[in-house]
Amino acid sequence: MENENKTNIESDLREIKETLLRMASKVERQDERLRLLEEGMSFRAVSPDTFMKGVMTKPADALPSSPLPPPPPPPTSLGASFAGQAHHQPAVPVPSDTKKDTRDFEEKMGVTWFSRIGMVALVLGASFFLKYAFDNNWIGASGRVMIGIAVGLVLLGLGEKFIRKYFDYGQLLTGGGLSILYLSLYAALNFYHLISTETAFGFMALVTVAGALLAIRYHALPLMIFTVLGGFLTPSLVSTGINQQFELFSYILILDIGIFAVSLFKRWHAVQFIGFFLTLITFSGWFSRFYTPDQLWPTFVFATLFFLVYSVCALGYNLMHKEESTGMEQTLALLAGIVYFATSYGLLDSKYHAYMGFFALILAIYYFVWANILKAFTPKDSLLYNFLAFLSLGFITLAIPIQFKSNIITLCWFTEAVLLTYAAIESKNHFLKQLALVVTMLPVARLLLIDFEIAKTGTPILNERFFTYLFGIVALYLIAYLWKQDTEKGESGTLAKTATLAANFFTLMMGSLEISYHYAQIKSSPALAPVFNVLDAKEGVTLSFYWLLYAVITLAIGIFAKFHHLRLFGYILLIIALVKFTFADLWRVDDLQIIERVGIYVFIIAVLYGAAYLWSKYEEDVIEGKKLVAAFAVCANLFTLYVGSMEISYHYNDLIKAENTKISENYQNQYAGGSQVYTATAEYKQIEKLNNKESVTLSIYWILYAILLLAVGIIKKARYIRLGGLFLLSFAIVKLFIYDLWGLGTLYRIISSMTLGVVLLAVSYAYQRFKDQIKTII
Repeated sequence: MENENKTNIESDLREIKETLLRMASKVERQDERLRLLEEGMSFRAVSPDTFMKGVMTKPADALPSSPLPPPPPPPTSLGASFAGQAHHQPAVPVPSDTKKDTRDFEEKMGVTWFSRIGMVALVLGASFFLKYAFDNNWIGASGRVMIGIAVGLVLLGLGEKFIRKYFDYGQLLTGGGLSILYLSLYAALNFYHLISTETAFGFMALVTVAGALLAIRYHALPLMIFTVLGGFLTPSLVSTGINQQFELFSYILILDIGIFAVSLFKRWHAVQFIGFFLTLITFSGWFSRFYTPDQLWPTFVFATLFFLVYSVCALGYNLMHKEESTGMEQTLALLAGIVYFATSYGLLDSKYHAYMGFFALILAIYYFVWANILKAFTPKDSLLYNFLAFLSLGFITLAIPIQFKSNIITLCWFTEAVLLTYAAIESKNHFLKQLALVVTMLPVARLLLIDFEIAKTGTPILNERFFTYLFGIVALYLIAYLWKQDTEKGESGTLAKTATLAANFFTLMMGSLEISYHYAQIKSSPALAPVFNVLDAKEGVTLSFYWLLYAVITLAIGIFAKFHHLRLFGYILLIIALVKFTFADLWRVDDLQIIERVGIYVFIIAVLYGAAYLWSKYEEDVIEGKKLVAAFAVCANLFTLYVGSMEISYHYNDLIKAENTKISENYQNQYAGGSQVYTATAEYKQIEKLNNKESVTLSIYWILYAILLLAVGIIKKARYIRLGGLFLLSFAIVKLFIYDLWGLGTLYRIISSMTLGVVLLAVSYAYQRFKDQIKTII
């Protein structure tokens, strides 16, 4: 076995050695070939061009016997051999967008910019010369036009000749020729009336088509831009200040159609945008100078034609070549739609406002049809399809506030939001979901900022504002339900919760607005002016009651149904309502009757105890629930103690007020002529007694309440309740002994002392009796 392994290793080593020898032999042969090449052609000291020349001229016997690789074929794109010798007619150069411009500054200025500036100067100079010649009658009308046409054709011929060798220069000559042809034809039609409108438009169309075809043939974007600029500049150069709307707009329309034709073959977005903005500038300039209401319909028709050209122009290339959009198509489609609608609205609104909503709806249908056409031809271009669908939806949304007023807008927007949300979830289209979210925010904003002011007539609840909010709340709950049914994971759950919270918020807002509306109607009567403070107190308390009740209901649903967002909403609302009642309403309830006050106190106490009970059922976090139970129970007891003390104070304050009234009346009688001198000693003593009785009554109330707390704490095995009772009892005893007893008469002092003793002995007995049970629960 060992011998066999040794044999295998030796065999492997021999193979490796033979491979290395073959590689060394190949390297030696290559070195020999290189040496022969260097000796025969002086390779080290010559340039690449000389090297290639030497290869072609060296005798065959000087070359190595081994064949060399064939030379590369001549570059056909330049139409010449590597050595620069022409072999055939050169083709038109095709500029490359990705080719780096290696020309220096001098070459750029001399070749490109000087030629461009020169051509512009030539066109302007020719225009000025012709204008001057026309004004001085040097040249007749026909001669003027023929000179222009001849110059234009000459420049076209020169451009065709030079563009093959000098691409930029040839473009400029061609563009100048086209511009002069535009100028000549426009003058022949509008100033000298040498040709009919049909003939002029036909020739202009031919010039436009020629420029477009030449630009496409040469792949010359600058030529197309120059053609467009020259065409749009022509009307301003030969303008006489006379309103010729039909001729001007027809001419601009021909230019735009030419741009559209080019856009079907070349994705030249720069040409499309230049044409669009120059059309807008020309239209705006004419409008500001010449428009009158009697030109409404021709102006509207031309605006519509311009819109159709550029809306189709934005999408034609994608449709024809089935290529995906780049983002520029969306921009042009959006600009065309916005500018057209704004222009049409400005033209038609004053006379036809009732139909403008339907006009926006027609635009929505137009973009919807385009979206489906593009989807059929370029199904992969979801970006363009979704954008057109967005435009369609945008015009539908815009039609609603134009066509309707007041709360109808909100109702329609909510309906649209529900339908769009349903369609988005059913189609599982992410873009459509985003649109649904945007549309939902519109009526929500109206409910929040606008619709709260629409209740001008009607009774509370039976008014248009109430039904608007009710409709919106139902719609939001439907939207929340739809988002919850969405099977795709992501933000749908969050959106469902957000819609639910919005519905609850607007329910709270709706009720609050109706309460305020009710009291506003009551206070609108001048006869109730003396009791406005009472009405204000009732309005504030009623609002607090509504908030508290809604908070408790929402909290209960959140805890029992385990909805975290509703539980948090109810808890926050409960705190806000309690703070509002404590600092804004509680100090005003003394203006109310005792029955009303007691009812308010009972309701608040019930709410606090109800919240404590609800938190005791909170199973998700038992420790946190116990803390909240204790907090609300403590608040309930403190509030009960407070309102009982306030009612005792109200009672004695009424008695003291009666004594002060008696004193005031007796003094008035004395000043009125009474012969007997009046002294208020008895009344003041009675007031002092009433103050002492009030203090003692408060102490006794606190002691009794403390005993109640102790009993509840022992029965419920709640230590914090017992501790609260002991603290309150201790404070009341100290107050009674140190302050209250010494202001009473002997009889009251005896009764109070004995009562206190009995109470304390009873409490002590209870602790002795139940000390074992208490220890087990501490």
